[in-house]
Amino acid sequence: MRLPAAELQSGHHDIGILCMAIKREEIIKNIIGMFTRFSDKVLFENAVGFLDINKSAEPLFMGVLNRVYDLQLKNMNSIQRNYPAIDLGDEGSGICYQITSLGTNEKYNHTLEKYKEKKLGDKFRELRFLLIGENNITKKDPDVRTKVFTLKSLIQDIDEMPDRDLEEFEQYFSIQMNENRQSSSILPVPLLAPDNSDSYENFLSYLKIDGDERDDAIADIKEFLNVLRNLNNHQRQLLYFMVRHGHFPNSSSRRKGNTDQVYIAYDLVYEEIGRKNEGVLRSLDHRNLIHYRDDYTEYLGGDEIRAFELYWSGKLSELNMIAAVKDFVHDDPEALYDFFVNTSAADLA
Repeated sequence: MRLPAAELQSGHHDIGILCMAIKREEIIKNIIGMFTRFSDKVLFENAVGFLDINKSAEPLFMGVLNRVYDLQLKNMNSIQRNYPAIDLGDEGSGICYQITSLGTNEKYNHTLEKYKEKKLGDKFRELRFLLIGENNITKKDPDVRTKVFTLKSLIQDIDEMPDRDLEEFEQYFSIQMNENRQSSSILPVPLLAPDNSDSYENFLSYLKIDGDERDDAIADIKEFLNVLRNLNNHQRQLLYFMVRHGHFPNSSSRRKGNTDQVYIAYDLVYEEIGRKNEGVLRSLDHRNLIHYRDDYTEYLGGDEIRAFELYWSGKLSELNMIAAVKDFVHDDPEALYDFFVNTSAADLA
């Protein structure tokens, strides 16, 4: 027996709705899994004193919140280093966020104290807390409009997104978390570029680069950032460690030394990473970011030691980009982390 055309069309429609519902459920479960893994990683690393991942959460959730709530949040630390009280802000909507794993009244009170002290209420109408962990905040401030979100409440809002937006969000977040399940490649997914301007004015002025060399220097900066973004997180973390604890030759308490070179002792690196992570070190060597030297002398007349030289150059072969960034930010750990791990060039602007 053949069914009437109208009934066939109705059946196909019902099947389509069912398939979309099943697909939507799979997408939501995948997003929940990624949030859970990220939250667990933050909480466990914080428990043993590793706080670097907290900084990584700011640019990650900036993109998430912008997509879920249709905001134009900016990383406030890119505008001003150590921006007080808040991490993300959208002056157009008047919304700002504090991203934290500390859902305590003490954290709430401290943030509100700084918020009022710096008169941020003149710029923002609402302060929101996004907690990566449990919410134990019971306080309410009578003078400042505040809202407290957890990852659980964020997931509930994500679940309200239209089908097309939800699919796009899953793809975006998978890439950010290096969990793109649609990719069959065994290679790591490149880190997405943070929302920075392409201005490197202060950096170029500091290096006294102008004229014909200016365009080449800008191209080199962009290429070097691209190299960093194609490293995985372990590789970027190790490179950051080596830059942070490396030194300029012939440096002392009174002089910076040769600021176009950076070296770090071989033994210091292996003491930090252990032999089991030697493959990460080799991968940096293969990318021409580090170079082994067995006859390095830290200062004139000193003993020869084994060391790694940290060096990368592009069109301007005499410009060691690694040394130049270390020198420009005056060896500031947070600025170095932003550049080499978060691949943010905001401090060069």
